[in-house]
Amino acid sequence: LAEKNIIGRTDAELWESDVADLIQESDRYVLKNKIPMLLQELVRSHKEDRPRHLQVSKFPLIQNGVVFALADISMQIETEQAQQRSEERYRIVAEYNHDMECWLSPTGQMLYVSPSCERITGYHAEHFLLDHQALEKLVHEDDRLSWRHFHTSAANADDETLDFRILHNDGAQRWINVVKREVMGGNGGSLGSRI
Repeated sequence: LAEKNIIGRTDAELWESDVADLIQESDRYVLKNKIPMLLQELVRSHKEDRPRHLQVSKFPLIQNGVVFALADISMQIETEQAQQRSEERYRIVAEYNHDMECWLSPTGQMLYVSPSCERITGYHAEHFLLDHQALEKLVHEDDRLSWRHFHTSAANADDETLDFRILHNDGAQRWINVVKREVMGGNGGSLGSRI
């Protein structure tokens, strides 16, 4: 709301009736208890269709009034909600994906392991997150040299693949195909790799 549209107007003139009632109720609380209050309100004005998220700080005045400072945090809230929706979609995809996906830091530490790892290896994701060598320990001893070369060679291009065997937690041998991709950050630096 523009300053010229606020000065000299009452809450009832600016806001929908339910919002104006909440504002007046919090004003009464600040006046009665003589303590400041910080709150977040979802408000709708008479002039705008889109609701706004406001962060309001209210302070009691000696002359029985309330002074307040308000910040429109709608963009911040909308960004956080969009991020939560995106993370939820990714989590659902990861949980229902049959491929095991791992994210490794540039130092080789496991940052993420998809839930499908249990179906493929017989171990929970936490097993790999707690021991960054856990996946290599599952690699069949005849394939470990190829595994190490694949992960340490700087010459490996994105989408290069490796076929190797692992030993499942139940003792069975399984063939695995892995694809490695470097994950780049917004600044152009490597965040590690995804296999």
